[in-house]
Amino acid sequence: MGVLVLSPDFVKPFRLFHFRRKEMESQEALKKNKAYVQTIMSMPGIGMITSLAIKANSISHSLWVVR
Repeated sequence: MGVLVLSPDFVKPFRLFHFRRKEMESQEALKKNKAYVQTIMSMPGIGMITSLAIKANSISHSLWVVR
């Protein structure tokens, strides 16, 4: 097993693309089912849990391991 270390300049465009794609998917979901999303986000604690899940997801995608 080996670890591939990439420079931040190399990784940044990929992370930016991933962020933009997720942002577009979120916007589409909001347009399609706006009432549902508003209901879920208005529940206590859901916003914090969602933001933590997004942070955890972005951290896992920032790790580059090659086997």
